[in-house]
Amino acid sequence: MAVKHMIINELPTTKILVIDPEDEYSYLCNNLKGKVISCDVTENGGILNPLQVRISKDDEMGRNALALHFQFLQTFFQILYPSLTEIEFSKLDLVLEELYKKFHIDNQTDITKFKNTDFPILEDLYRFLEDKNRIEKDKIYDKILALIRPICVGQASSIWNGYTNIEVDTKLAVFNTSTMQKFQIQYKRAQYYNILSYAWDILSKDIKERTMLIADECHILIDPNIPQTLEYIRYISKMARKHNSSICVISQSIEDYLNEKIRLYGQSLLANSTYKMFFKCDGKDLKDIVSTFNLTEQEEKMLLNAKVGECLFVAGTRKLYILFKLFQYELEMIDPKFVKVKKYD
Repeated sequence: MAVKHMIINELPTTKILVIDPEDEYSYLCNNLKGKVISCDVTENGGILNPLQVRISKDDEMGRNALALHFQFLQTFFQILYPSLTEIEFSKLDLVLEELYKKFHIDNQTDITKFKNTDFPILEDLYRFLEDKNRIEKDKIYDKILALIRPICVGQASSIWNGYTNIEVDTKLAVFNTSTMQKFQIQYKRAQYYNILSYAWDILSKDIKERTMLIADECHILIDPNIPQTLEYIRYISKMARKHNSSICVISQSIEDYLNEKIRLYGQSLLANSTYKMFFKCDGKDLKDIVSTFNLTEQEEKMLLNAKVGECLFVAGTRKLYILFKLFQYELEMIDPKFVKVKKYD
């Protein structure tokens, strides 16, 4: 409710993108004349081509677009195929480099002049590697081909294989991945990461436009063995202010961010958040919040006994206990169950 209330009130002055893994925002989005984009496995699902090079407007290391995109691809494939070794990843990197050259893309290419259909797609990668393997007969290529086949030409190819056919042309856009819930966790994480990268490309384009990214159920993305995903979220949170933008991260459990393998990034993301809202919780989650944010015993009891709509709001050193009470028109926009039925005599 709190985030949806924020969307309603921010929308007049802010372009808002929402990553929605559980179809919780479609109703509100339609009521606000936004666009719901299905990034899933359905026949009419939108495709975000992971091989389409994205343009970063602000890279602290001075890297070009292709170098940055190779970094994205390495994490993308690492999420999908954690069993690949460093040598196997290096081989895949070389294959991708050759593939991009085949499409006349290298470090000197001006990507801004390219159309969506100018980039390779996953099937191109599979066919290119297949042809290469016929000549070189490499066991590593055999392994890579077996792993990537489902997403390139197999049963999961509808998720990523194709040219990007999505366009964000409204003030509010919701990326819905709810139909992917039955897929293996690696696919869900990879798609979340893919959307996150695409969204940041949009948010960072025009510094004159105020923008916001809402990353709901963000714990889906986090994997202690792949710290790069959480590092990327932290990167966006750091860079957002420079682009007149903001990011709202929503998660069910703070524990996901405090695993020893990723604590450096998770704790930094939590600590650097300008505003924090803690709703009712108990058990280990409550203990983690208390210890991480140095809550008092009274504040701990408040969270333990909080009712629906009540939260602890933290802004810098200030802490306020807030009760969200929405107007009737907001409730009706958020959920059809709140719509009052008019009776006529």
